[in-house]
Amino acid sequence: MTSEEISFSVVIRECAQRGNADGAAKWLRAMISSPQGPNVFAFNAVIAAFAKRGKAPEAAAWLRRMGEEVTPCRVCTGSDTDCSNCGGKGQQGLEQNVMSYTAVIDACALAGDAEGSVKWFDEMLSKGIMPNERSYNAVINAWARRGEAAEAVRWLERMREEGAFRDSHRFQPDEISYNTAIHGCAVASPPRASLAERLFREMVKMRGLKPTASTMTALDRAAGRGLREKLCKELGLTDRSEAWKHINDSGLPNWRHRPVSDHRRIQPLARPAPSEPATESSQSAGDAHR
Repeated sequence: MTSEEISFSVVIRECAQRGNADGAAKWLRAMISSPQGPNVFAFNAVIAAFAKRGKAPEAAAWLRRMGEEVTPCRVCTGSDTDCSNCGGKGQQGLEQNVMSYTAVIDACALAGDAEGSVKWFDEMLSKGIMPNERSYNAVINAWARRGEAAEAVRWLERMREEGAFRDSHRFQPDEISYNTAIHGCAVASPPRASLAERLFREMVKMRGLKPTASTMTALDRAAGRGLREKLCKELGLTDRSEAWKHINDSGLPNWRHRPVSDHRRIQPLARPAPSEPATESSQSAGDAHR
């Protein structure tokens, strides 16, 4: 990787991380026009930047362009489309990968387009790109956000079946998978209390996963606080468990947390610093003013 390519990649990544998708796209266009051409990392950063803003058409357009892009020849000095000296052997096409497709799937989920998420998932499979946990969780999230709990659970079960028989990198539904599916039960109309209960039991008892504050909040909304407390006690989640002690009297978590698609990064609310006890000198000064 040349120094110029590194410079472009760093600027594009910084724009993407700051949420400036248009800025990242501007620099990627400049990189495409430059002698060394773009790379996979730059395209993925731009796709992810638009995906995080829920701009599915823009993310999909950059994914398409990524598949069509051909980098300049590394052997000839001619253009990227005219390699008369090496017969095209020095050209390198950009290959879309699981990160590229998963970002577009997630963008469709944020835009409320569950069918679009499934479409891109299927296209990824048709190209021989194997999905990972994030790919499945993105599709689960797409259906859950629409309140279609049955479809969310169907994809969770598909994730469990297909992830168990992978030749490499086997995986199973995790906390995010179950939290998202239970959230789908909560936003369904009417809420799917029995399905949420089944998912919670499976998550804790069969899978051995630890509920989070997001799990408890979704279960409260889907089945009610009374059933949530009953299930927790039945499954041995006492008031000493991490998830339980961050639920306050209103049934809501005391933590500020990220959307349903990312439950791992939970941060506690800032608490005011305790006031310092008054010193002897300050007390005497206060008495002097009285």
